[in-house]
Amino acid sequence: MNKRLAAGIVVSLALAFMVAPLSAGAGGFCSGHEGEVMTTGAGSTVEMSENCFRPTVLRVQQGAKVTFVNNDPDVHSVGGVGGSFGDMHKEIPAGESVAYAFKEEGVYPYACIFHPGMAGAIVVGDGEDPAASAGTASGVTQPSAGATSLAGSQGAPAVWLGLGGALVLLVAAVVSLARALTRARKPFAQGVE
Repeated sequence: MNKRLAAGIVVSLALAFMVAPLSAGAGGFCSGHEGEVMTTGAGSTVEMSENCFRPTVLRVQQGAKVTFVNNDPDVHSVGGVGGSFGDMHKEIPAGESVAYAFKEEGVYPYACIFHPGMAGAIVVGDGEDPAASAGTASGVTQPSAGATSLAGSQGAPAVWLGLGGALVLLVAAVVSLARALTRARKPFAQGVE
């Protein structure tokens, strides 16, 4: 193996493992937020504020409509991981909102593509139906008039957000290394070093 490639692998893995504890301690990359980063709640509204979703985990009944309200000066997006609902690439400007109806039980993780670590989940019903995790939701755009703060929020550990960020970095490092190895094979196969 090429010495430069081996050094790149070592440095990439070292960086990934050094970032994991830092991101866990940072509370999932939510910037400018004081206090608990991960919260749970009930209701029908998720607030986007200080580059965090509040509550981070929202429990709703089957068929409920959840409104995501952007109370930040920043543009955000809301989209279900794996395309389960919403549109990751649709910008939600400051002061705007978007709503989605969750028709099937399950857990619907979501994220903002513009802010690493800005993620959350909607738990519909008991959230134990694994077949529903790829369920459907219909999108409806609504104005943000009268959005209120979330009731019933309580603190919870934020470590999973930080570890998720570290996992993303680790996957990126592995993909980069795989590409480097693929490129490195071609010159070696031709006898060029």
